[in-house]
Amino acid sequence: METKAIRVSLFNHERLADLGHKNDSFNDIITKLLDEYEEYQKIKDLIEADKEFANGEGVHFSSLDELDAYLDD
Repeated sequence: METKAIRVSLFNHERLADLGHKNDSFNDIITKLLDEYEEYQKIKDLIEADKEFANGEGVHFSSLDELDAYLDD
């Protein structure tokens, strides 16, 4: 268990080092990590929506007016 913890710790340290520069503060590095995670989530959500659409699931709109009406509800 200790070996795994060390490996994870080393991986995290290398990841932070890749994202940050020597002059970056810890908060800057964390902000970059959170931004990357947000971008990852957006991409993941788009992929999931594409899968649902391909399976005939989800909401389909034939015009922008239909979309506007749906969003207004």
